[in-house]
Amino acid sequence: MWFVALALVALWYTPAQAVVGGAPASPPEPDAAVIFTQRHGFSARVEGIKDDKLGYYSFFGIRYAEPPVGPQRFQRPIRRYLAGEMMANQQCLPCPQPDPYYPKRIIGHEDCLCLNVYAPKMPATEEGSPVVFFIHGGNYRSGSTASYGGQHLAQKDTILVTAQYRLGSLGYLSTGQRDA
Repeated sequence: MWFVALALVALWYTPAQAVVGGAPASPPEPDAAVIFTQRHGFSARVEGIKDDKLGYYSFFGIRYAEPPVGPQRFQRPIRRYLAGEMMANQQCLPCPQPDPYYPKRIIGHEDCLCLNVYAPKMPATEEGSPVVFFIHGGNYRSGSTASYGGQHLAQKDTILVTAQYRLGSLGYLSTGQRDA
């Protein structure tokens, strides 16, 4: 018993140095494909891809809503704010749709509500660029953001944002209620 008490007293008076997080991180390069956002009390660091050869930046798979699965399947999407660290370097899976090569097979995933952003340069405070918001076609049955690249517009000093949306009965089936 005395040994435990003595050990606790020794620990209490022993000087210790706390190490939190290791070495400080260096800031990103000035032309790195990294953006920082802060909105509605959420902050995020989003890292995309820089194409040095063609001279544009890409940010893939930025989720704008919570996955519409389970009880949320036929409800309005729930907004998702960017928070924390995010690697925006992979396209989202397409929303569920018939496979163009095997029509009896379904491809895609319900967790598909995301955006891709193509930009000619990193944001500057002095002046902006025109923005094109593109919603893919497909007769509300097929298509995805992966089908359309933004490099041509990005090379013309235009920002392109492409969005995926729910297709078929998962996206356009209505119960007649405003909330659905």
